[in-house]
Order: sequence, then C-alpha cells, then structure tokens
Amino acid sequence: MIDCTRGRALATEAVAFALASGAEQAEALVTASDHALTRFAGNRIHQNMSSEDTEVSVRAVIGTRIGVASTNRVDPQGLEECCGAAAEAARLAPNDPAFPGLPAPRNGQHADRMSASTLEFDAARRAEAAAVAEAAARREEREIAEAFRLGVTLFAVDCEAEVEKVARAAPGSRVIC
Repeated sequence: MIDCTRGRALATEAVAFALASGAEQAEALVTASDHALTRFAGNRIHQNMSSEDTEVSVRAVIGTRIGVASTNRVDPQGLEECCGAAAEAARLAPNDPAFPGLPAPRNGQHADRMSASTLEFDAARRAEAAAVAEAAARREEREIAEAFRLGVTLFAVDCEAEVEKVARAAPGSRVIC
C-alpha cells in the first residue's frame, strides 16, 4: 500500500496535469486500500485472495464548469489521461453560476483506518485462523455438553451433523453455520 508521501506526490502530480490540460482550478483525492479474504468450506480453504488498489479522483474547473474523472492507473500516463478527461468534462459541462470555486489549498490529514495487527494478518495467518475455526466447529458431543454446562450458549458449526450434536448436548443454544 502507498504511504502518505507517495499519496501527496500523486495528488500534486494530478493537479499539475489537470492545470496543464486547461483547468483553471483543480483538486485531487488519493485513496488507497488493501483487502484480503479467506473463504473456507467443505473442511478446506477454497479461496484465499488479496488485492491492493490506489485510486486518484480529479476535479477540474474551467470558469464555473466542473469535470470529474477517476483512475487507478497511477503511472504518469494514466494520471495525465485522467486529468485530461476531467478537464474535457469541465469544458463540456454547463456553467454553474452558484459555484464559488474550489477551497484554498491546505494540507490533508492522514487517516489511518486499521491497526498494525490487521495489516500483519496475511494469507498464511488467515489460513491458520480458518483451520482453528474449523477445528473448533468439530467437537465431541461431551465437549459441547461441558461447554454448555460452563455457560457457552453460542456454537459455530459447519455441517448438519454438528447442528444435531449441539441440539442434543446444549438444548436452546444458538448456532452459527
């Protein structure tokens, strides 16, 4: 994932491209995301994926006409094409006499939306956690009964046979499948 320094550099580059494309005013918003997913079914991992994305959205202003374009191509050519599209959209947009112009430039704030432990939870650790969850879902009926006796009333299971075991050993409990 990109860091704040790279994000600010992309925004600065995008604004420069938009102004070079004929915009009188321009602003850029850079967002980055990192998504990961492990799906588990039939007692095994059947999908383990991750994706990383950076998106730049540009607002170009010509007079009181506004154009917007976005891209996830953050190489110079991709940014230049996006900014050109935003400027072209502004040229084709109707005038908005109520538009006061863009706000004055200011430093953006970094928004850290996740913890270090979340960032470190990679594919191998997700697979490990899925295996632990699967193992926990398969318990002997006596283990379920003991857990119920100790106050556990919510059980995770992965098949109908496990639901039936919980129903016998822990009547009235809730079950997550």
